[in-house]
Amino acid sequence: MGDLHRAGVEVLTFLRLYGVDGPTVFFPHTASGEPVILEGADTLIHVHAQQSLTTLGRTLDEAGVTTLSLGDALAPRTVEEAIHEGLMAGLEL
Repeated sequence: MGDLHRAGVEVLTFLRLYGVDGPTVFFPHTASGEPVILEGADTLIHVHAQQSLTTLGRTLDEAGVTTLSLGDALAPRTVEEAIHEGLMAGLEL
């Protein structure tokens, strides 16, 4: 991340790719839900997880242990989304 910063690369977080139209990229903000439109993009690097690992949650559920899945255990997502979900889960306790 330091190398990217020094190279002047803008890193945008809390965004989920919605679509691309030429140099314009569309995202919803994952925390607020507000649309984000990035115009004049010359490069887009999209990083995402491929699949969830749910074996432990299913095993615990089958054993009668109350569980709450969040982050990648629920569905592939960003670390920011997982942190937000963890915070919200903690506040509900």
